[in-house]
Amino acid sequence: MLAVLVVFSLTIAFIFAFAFDLSGAEARRFLPGLLWMTFLFASVLGTSKSVALERRGAGYMGLLLAPIPKEAIFLGKAASSLAFLLAAQLLVTPLFTIFFGVRVGLGTFGLLALVFLLGSLGLTVIGAVLAQICQIARSGDVLFSLGYFPLVVPVLIAATQLSAAVLSAAPLGEGPWLQLLVAFDLIYGTTGWLLFHYLVEE
Repeated sequence: MLAVLVVFSLTIAFIFAFAFDLSGAEARRFLPGLLWMTFLFASVLGTSKSVALERRGAGYMGLLLAPIPKEAIFLGKAASSLAFLLAAQLLVTPLFTIFFGVRVGLGTFGLLALVFLLGSLGLTVIGAVLAQICQIARSGDVLFSLGYFPLVVPVLIAATQLSAAVLSAAPLGEGPWLQLLVAFDLIYGTTGWLLFHYLVEE
């Protein structure tokens, strides 16, 4: 999966780097949107692949029969998706910064890592809940697409704005984006935690 993501990222970076003569401030302005578009693709790829593996290998039934709380399954799904997404970000971000000639210092990298973590949490907890719905519903893949993309829009907007603020050396607390991102992480995480048990029982 990571190989597919790297090829996709290189294609996107190559197209935008050579189709538009971006440098300096312009590159920093476009880079956050391109990064989070790629991260969204990575999130969908990781979630859909894990659902396909569970269906093919009867892993889903094994999880249901395991003597563990159902909420632990939710945490495990979200944690595995988060680990994949963070690994993808470690591979993808340097590629984009090299293509666009954007230098990222240690301080900037630390703040970007924080934003990436908060944004990725929002993407993965939504994906874990909707992946469970895919397991119990007919036309689950269609339902996943219809539900996932509208729900992640607030997370993507906030994460993109915060990434742009970090790259332009603006304070993270400037504007409502940090509070909005944390709020949506808490809302989606709590909702997923509370609903997952009932979804599994279905």
